[in-house]
Amino acid sequence: MQSEIENPMNGNEARRHLRQTSSILWLLEREDCFKSDTCFIEFGSGKGGLTYWVAKVVETFPTSATQSLVLIDRSSPRHKKDNKLQETDFKVERIRIDIEDLKLDEVPLVQKSKHLVAVSKHLCGTATDMALKCLLETNSLVNRVAGVVFATCCHHQCSWGTFVGKEYLKNWGFTEDDFRPLTCITSWNVCGTGTGKFTNNSQDFNSIKYSRLNLRLEERRLIGWNAKRILDYARCQYLSSHGFDSRCATFVNIEDTYENVCIVGLAKRQILNQITNPV
Repeated sequence: MQSEIENPMNGNEARRHLRQTSSILWLLEREDCFKSDTCFIEFGSGKGGLTYWVAKVVETFPTSATQSLVLIDRSSPRHKKDNKLQETDFKVERIRIDIEDLKLDEVPLVQKSKHLVAVSKHLCGTATDMALKCLLETNSLVNRVAGVVFATCCHHQCSWGTFVGKEYLKNWGFTEDDFRPLTCITSWNVCGTGTGKFTNNSQDFNSIKYSRLNLRLEERRLIGWNAKRILDYARCQYLSSHGFDSRCATFVNIEDTYENVCIVGLAKRQILNQITNPV
């Protein structure tokens, strides 16, 4: 993959996405998620770029023939990687559905797999919570989920009704009334340069909007980042309550994306196996 990142034929945007994907793959390998008889499930798969590179990594392992790939997205974008995936030896299925309506335990490739690993590169707002519920609140699935690596984004689109970590927010003193302001503040982390459109008085719009707060752009970004981490840490607590060792991990530099944090969850039984059966 490094050769693709360094390939001058790829533009800056393509290389930026490749670096993000490479870092997610590194996290999966570090957590020993590339096991035999595993179904890799990409939520919010889009064109399938992340799954494509998961397949390229899995091909290098001797147990690759036992792996399967499931891509889930509510849209059907053009120029998907599906044709290239079909050329591999893996069993592949793309499901066009809203995650809220997905019954993952009824997907044949999921039913047949011993281990499940869920991944996503920038799963927006409530979709992250719905994906976690889909995995961990289905009795026939939860004991087979070996790992979760979700790069989160769009925290301002989270809702109280679907948020998986609200009980933990309550324990920390947040109320339902606090939730909406908290999610709105998360957008400060990605609020741009602050030098956007100007008013007729040639004053920066954002400067006027935030003047009463007496906060510089860098301070707003930091507050927004902290608000995002509160929400993600609550999600990690949800993972922990279902038997996972979980954490937030920075997976790329901020120059590649402001949304540079992953939720990482590894089933504690998986950790025990690594200790008792070292390679």
